[in-house]
Amino acid sequence: MFKFIYDEAGAKTEKDKEHEFGVVSGFILTDKEKEVLLIKKIKEIVKKHNLEGLKKLHISAINSKEKKDILQEEVLSLLNNLDIVWTYNGTKISNFHSFEKGERKRFALPTLYENCIINTFGNVVDYYSIYHAKSNKEIEFISDSIDKEIKDSLSHLLQRLLNIKEKEEIPIYKGYDKEKRKPILESLLKVENNLESIIFPKYTIKSEDSYLTFVADILTYHTFKILKNNSLEEGINNHKIMKNHLCKYLFLYYKEIDN
Repeated sequence: MFKFIYDEAGAKTEKDKEHEFGVVSGFILTDKEKEVLLIKKIKEIVKKHNLEGLKKLHISAINSKEKKDILQEEVLSLLNNLDIVWTYNGTKISNFHSFEKGERKRFALPTLYENCIINTFGNVVDYYSIYHAKSNKEIEFISDSIDKEIKDSLSHLLQRLLNIKEKEEIPIYKGYDKEKRKPILESLLKVENNLESIIFPKYTIKSEDSYLTFVADILTYHTFKILKNNSLEEGINNHKIMKNHLCKYLFLYYKEIDN
């Protein structure tokens, strides 16, 4: 098995007035026994804190800051105890080029949320390729309940991510020309891939409200809070900024850049 359970927080579009950035984060499960044990322990925590009555297990539904802090400590320590790996990607609105919505669709440019998703999924696929490609043939991407439009969008992004060609020219845009109504091309990134060395996994996209998605919700809430409480001057996606994160096992394979 290979499962990535994730959630999002903060800005979803570049027009968000409330948040400075958006973030997607989640954790990876590759062992059924660990999954069963994690669910068992989360059930105990939910019962201990009398959360069974919540319509949806979600940290935002809890009013007490003290209880939120305790839940973060208890739940995320379980990921450490079980040696569970996590990853994330954040995107700052100030560094995200402001394309018109129609032009974004026309040129197949990602929204801020999709940018976070595809970079996070890229980390997951990298981790899969390095450590688990020989023993697992499929990746399950799991989130809490999402509508069909978002699910279809994620499927399209994954197809783009996993549809690797032998030779590619990837356009890099630096802005948007409003007079000419088209993106400003900065350069073409020429990529040559050794397809024989790449193992392409099958994938499924699932949505559910479960104990596992509750863990992803708490993980993402904690990750968002850490980013919010930092200046982000040294970037948003790196190990250094996460040095005080409660989860130990962060995987970031791509070059750490300021998004």
